[in-house]
Amino acid sequence: MSTSEFQIYIEEIDRYQSALKQQGRDLLPAEQALLTEVCEELQVSIEEMQVANEALTVARDVAEQQQQHYRDLFEFAPDGYLVTDASGVIQDANVKAERLLNTKKRFLLGKPLIVYLAEGDRITFHNHLQQIGQQERLEWVAHLKPRADTVLPVAVTVVPIFNPLHAGKLRWMLRDITRQQQMEEALRQHQEELEDLVAERTAKLLTANRQLQQEIRERQQAEAALRQQTERERLLNNMTQRIRQSLQLDDILAVAVTEIRAFLNAERVAIYQRTEGSTSQFKMESTAPGIPSLQADTLHPPLEVLLADTLQAGAVVAIADVEDADLSTHCADGLIRLEVRANLSALLTVDQQPWGCLCVQQCSEARQWKPFEIDFLRQFATQLEIAVQQSSLYHQLQQFNANLSRQVQGRTAELQRLLTVEALMRRITDKVRMSLDEDQILQTVVQELPLVLGLEACDAALYNLAQRSSTICYNYPTVEGSTQGDVIQMADFAQGYHQLLTGQSFQFCDLPSGSPHGSARAAAILACPICDDRDALGDLWLLKPLDMSFDEQDVRLVEQVAAQCAIAIRQARLYQTSQVQVAELRRLDYLKNDFLNTVSHELRTPVANMQMAIQMLRVASTPERREQYLNIMQSECRREAALLNDVLDLQRLELSTSPTFLAESIRLQDLLPKLIAPFQSRTQTQQQQLHVHLAPDFPSVVVNRASLERLLTELLNNACKYTAAGGEIAIAFDYTDSPSLRSAASASVFVPVNRLQDASDTPTGKGRSVLIITVQNTAAIAARELPRIFEKFYRIPKLDPWKHGGTGLGLALVQGLVEQMQGNLQVESQNGWTTFTLQLPTSSTVRGAVEM
Repeated sequence: MSTSEFQIYIEEIDRYQSALKQQGRDLLPAEQALLTEVCEELQVSIEEMQVANEALTVARDVAEQQQQHYRDLFEFAPDGYLVTDASGVIQDANVKAERLLNTKKRFLLGKPLIVYLAEGDRITFHNHLQQIGQQERLEWVAHLKPRADTVLPVAVTVVPIFNPLHAGKLRWMLRDITRQQQMEEALRQHQEELEDLVAERTAKLLTANRQLQQEIRERQQAEAALRQQTERERLLNNMTQRIRQSLQLDDILAVAVTEIRAFLNAERVAIYQRTEGSTSQFKMESTAPGIPSLQADTLHPPLEVLLADTLQAGAVVAIADVEDADLSTHCADGLIRLEVRANLSALLTVDQQPWGCLCVQQCSEARQWKPFEIDFLRQFATQLEIAVQQSSLYHQLQQFNANLSRQVQGRTAELQRLLTVEALMRRITDKVRMSLDEDQILQTVVQELPLVLGLEACDAALYNLAQRSSTICYNYPTVEGSTQGDVIQMADFAQGYHQLLTGQSFQFCDLPSGSPHGSARAAAILACPICDDRDALGDLWLLKPLDMSFDEQDVRLVEQVAAQCAIAIRQARLYQTSQVQVAELRRLDYLKNDFLNTVSHELRTPVANMQMAIQMLRVASTPERREQYLNIMQSECRREAALLNDVLDLQRLELSTSPTFLAESIRLQDLLPKLIAPFQSRTQTQQQQLHVHLAPDFPSVVVNRASLERLLTELLNNACKYTAAGGEIAIAFDYTDSPSLRSAASASVFVPVNRLQDASDTPTGKGRSVLIITVQNTAAIAARELPRIFEKFYRIPKLDPWKHGGTGLGLALVQGLVEQMQGNLQVESQNGWTTFTLQLPTSSTVRGAVEM
């Protein structure tokens, strides 16, 4: 049996007992015995209904929790979920579906899903809707067209509901695939760019392959010609073997000029090498007796440049007589200056770049060069190029090995350093992560860093961003007169702390007393912030001798340590916060237990009194006694009903997110007399004075009647309850056109409940007024108790002079009603008076003030 049914049943018992009371005077003894038996059966029935009601309440709570759990899973799913009937009419939707369709849930319900699809997808939607009975699951891609929005691609999945309670309904899942399509488009574009790049690279490789094939064909032709001259090939091979016996360039060139001069019987064979400054110098030569040496001569421009018209890679320039040859003036003058009469030259190239020139010269007379001599020189130049290139590669390899060796040594030292740093990081990380104490974390850091970096000192400080200050928590080493515990104002070193607060490390040279962390003598300082992704927590200051500095690895190490330190500090602070939260949860658990005890006590007390009255009614000997017990039962039933109503009303107010009641025009002159009458009688009984201040021409106000009556009743009941004999209670009414809470400067305690909406923010913007209700009574509330009076079931201890007791729900209901009426509630207690001031939005036209 539910709470409401139980209440109705109690009321029926009350009416039945009233009827019995009217007929009890005329009952015979037999009928009185029958009445006693009926009462006993009634008592048994009440107990059975109580047990059934408790079981029903537990089952209802479990069902409501399960329903809310699955409802939350549905509402906050990451994809849009809809429930429709077989024709596609929407019957339910979650929050994600509202966002995808850009429409609130209340506007979605009852509308066909097809109206939110693009026109091109509606035929497909009809086709799939007809196939749902044939398949257990359908998936396709559709395009939503939300209200006043662009088309949105979604992946649609529809599944029939096989639950007999929901037969014929469909579940829809809508997943936004806009991001997926964008990624697919980006991937397609990247694929096209990659294909273009592959085509370009393929074309380049084909060109290079053709060039290589051309060179191979030329070499094959040369080899075919060489095979025709076996003797020259043997001699050339022997000469090639001799120049390749060494990888030293000077040895190769010396053998080359000697062998060529001997084979061709020339007077001079010289090898020119290009040098810096576009000059050419004799690198090596071999001369016949009586021929002058030109070893130290420098030719400018280089000989291959003088012979540029005819001298090309792979070709030989043959000049039989310089004086008769068709040469340029520069070329002829250069050869004559070298005392050359006949010249046979071949260009030497290494890595496709001009390296130098191989020259066979006749100085005493002209000489007609034979074809095999020209062919020989061309072939030998090729072999010489290879030998020179091998020598160059050999020297490059030696240099590379030397560089590699140096790099290996450097990398070994770096690896050793990294291993040391890693060990330090592991040690520091293990220590700081195992601790939840900020002091121990900072102390560990400042003690470990000097051991690895060879520091003179190390400081750790924590920030107070609200006060813009930094407190030095630890020094290392700790010496007499250290700065540990000093508080530094960031404004004194604004530029430095600006970088630290933005997460930037910096280093500088510090003279004594030149910075907040200044040392006794000049030093090199590295300042590193201790910060995470939210803000700066503190900093580390590291000092080295002035002739030393912090390299990039040192800075990186310190930043890593600072990062680990920030993580540990943040964990420590989170731990402290969690401890506070645990304490708060324990307090809330205590309040919950107290709440349950209070509720159970308040609910059981009227029932126990009714049980006692029923038992006494059975044995009552006179009509007066029976009348007394029936009155007790009726009073306790009303008390039980009032308590249940208070609990239900408070729960309704807490669950409501917006006003659900209707306002009406009310004349307070008509409302107050009936509402005040019971309290006037009560105050007279309790020797209290009740004053009501209301203007006779007070205008009608537009508010909710039930809520206003409940507010006034609860406030007056609270005032009567806590006002001692001889005390005063006053209630006054006023209104204003500019709503605002009074300044609390003179009040001992100020507890605002809600923020009243300004008149200019109302939908009309004009004609909006505020009804002001003030309820005062001569009772003082301690400042520590005042903020808690609006808590449910809270009663100020030892402040109930009439011992009325109660549940402590009255002021909680007042707070809820004021919030729901979008008003303000202010309470203050000073000078022996407690004042409640209510500001409720309404409309009014006339103003006046008299005392009633």
